Amino acid sequence: MPERWGDGVPLFLLLKRRVLTWWSKAPWLTLCAVLGVLYWLGFALIHWSEPPGNPIRSLPTYTYFFLVTVTTVGYGDVVPLSTAGRFTAGMIAIGGIGAAAVALGSLFSSIGNLVKRREKGFGAFAMRNTLLFSATVARRRLR
Repeated sequence: MPERWGDGVPLFLLLKRRVLTWWSKAPWLTLCAVLGVLYWLGFALIHWSEPPGNPIRSLPTYTYFFLVTVTTVGYGDVVPLSTAGRFTAGMIAIGGIGAAAVALGSLFSSIGNLVKRREKGFGAFAMRNTLLFSATVARRRLR
């Protein structure tokens, strides 16, 4: 039976369970989806909270701002002026740090697993009982 909001389970826990399920099936796709949601939610909040004269409200400028903020470079040439916009920028930066940590953790875990497999001897090719066929050998035998 599908769970609903009224079943006593908070919405946050349901969302967390869904994200963890997606993460176990396709981690990189889930990471891209989370960054996409962060991008569009951030754009909506920035567009809503910033005054009309601020150039950050345009999509190209916001995209530049998002990339600079999510990578935690932060040049400072495009900044939100309102308190809600600055709070949104902080959440984007924290999301970027989390995304980088998850991506690098997954990458280094994979490298660590590869090193362990090579140390145990599973990383090398096992060439026993293998028939090797070469086209040059076959041509020589046909002549």
